[in-house]
Amino acid sequence: MSIVAAFDLLVYGLGIPILPIQSAALGLDIADTGLLFAAFAGTQVFALIWALTYASRIAPGRLLGVGVVCCTAAAAIFALSAEWVPGLVAGRMVHGVGSALCWVAGPALVSALYADAERGGALGTVLAVGAVGSLAGPLLGGALYDWGGFPAPFWLATAIGVALIGALISPVGRALARLAAQGGASPGAAILGLLRDGRVIAVLVFLGCATAGLGLIEGMLPAVMHETLGTSGLETGVIFGVAVLCYGLCAPGAGRLSDRVGRVPVSVGGLLLMAVGFALLPLGTTQVAIGAVACVLGVALGFALTPTMPALAEAVERQGTGDYTLVYALHSIVYAAGLFTGPSLGGQGIARHGLTVTLAVVCAVTAAAALLGWGVDRRARARSAAR
Repeated sequence: MSIVAAFDLLVYGLGIPILPIQSAALGLDIADTGLLFAAFAGTQVFALIWALTYASRIAPGRLLGVGVVCCTAAAAIFALSAEWVPGLVAGRMVHGVGSALCWVAGPALVSALYADAERGGALGTVLAVGAVGSLAGPLLGGALYDWGGFPAPFWLATAIGVALIGALISPVGRALARLAAQGGASPGAAILGLLRDGRVIAVLVFLGCATAGLGLIEGMLPAVMHETLGTSGLETGVIFGVAVLCYGLCAPGAGRLSDRVGRVPVSVGGLLLMAVGFALLPLGTTQVAIGAVACVLGVALGFALTPTMPALAEAVERQGTGDYTLVYALHSIVYAAGLFTGPSLGGQGIARHGLTVTLAVVCAVTAAAALLGWGVDRRARARSAAR
């Protein structure tokens, strides 16, 4: 799972510094660029709705393999579509499907292998290894774009994906694919049971808010830096790469900390730190200053996001279904919804009201969501203790 996560995030990260630049070269404005980034998450939502209905009937290993094939195909589509906007949209959509399947099946396999007391650290380690792909993506994307143009980084990703597909159809990979899907209640009943749990609602609020902020930064910040500071693809890649490094270094620690002190306090702290980062971002007038704030946001995301996966696994155990595939489909739907909302609304906000006003609103909403989720969680725990 860790290698698959790294590959998916590599393909995603390659586009962060260069898709906004290429979009501008093709005549798209910042609002259109936001919609291009949102196409990934929009398609991901549809794939995840399918996963909620059918994925629990399919072995997680097989879902993982199909996800890798889609991610590889997306990289090839990007490489062939440097001057064709519909092709770029198609690449984002195909990658959305592949990423959805990878992030439903992979965490389900990990959750089934680890007990509750170890699950936060295990999932944090998966996220940390995946962050290697996120770190390499912007760096390689920017460097190869400056060297060989837009197709170069995506041809590299295509070659890596083909090699990974070969590994998955090897004897070891086929053994993984034969793992049985976890059974449980019907999807509809299981989802309703989860959504009746106030602790689950709190986690989903944290997740959606954090990923909306992430989508806003990924979709809008490279274009703003390129327009105002003349930042190159490589320079943008370095800034995002350092931020991802901060995220990857803190994710395992955030998971282990949540094992000890609880999932909600760690996520709330991460969201409040994100709000601080959004407030500071408009003050950055140099690449170094923006890079420093990006590091703060990377750490904040590590603490906000990492506890959400084990928290939902605990909800499955409270419900007694054992169906981790289903709950991670729900997790990924909210994640995708955040990634769709952030760049689409953020792009419109920046185009109409400017970066400072938009980030001030995002800062306030992030802080309010943290406090709201904490309150919902405490109320749910009090009701559970009273029964």
